[in-house]
Amino acid sequence: MIFSVEDTGIGMSSEESQMIFNRFHTTTYHAYTDFSGSGLGLSICKDMANTLGGTLVVESKKATEGVQGWTKIVCTLPCDIQAEEIVATSPKNSVQNGFKKLSILIVVSH
Repeated sequence: MIFSVEDTGIGMSSEESQMIFNRFHTTTYHAYTDFSGSGLGLSICKDMANTLGGTLVVESKKATEGVQGWTKIVCTLPCDIQAEEIVATSPKNSVQNGFKKLSILIVVSH
């Protein structure tokens, strides 16, 4: 199973993107001083993905004058269930194009 989160904005340099999974690493951008955190969130996510046999990686391009930056975080987790098995064991309305529909809760705290 693969899922990703992508954001457009200021992006990160390759040096910065290598550090974002470090414990207690926080941004040094002055524009984001209103949003603080402990710097643990992504390191916990990476540890969880690794524990489950998966990976969590970041791809990013830092914004330059006139060019918007972007950041994409991709999580890959092993999945032993085949699409046919999901279709066979799921209620009729919960499967579309061989993929099981899932409810996902996203919580943002500022």
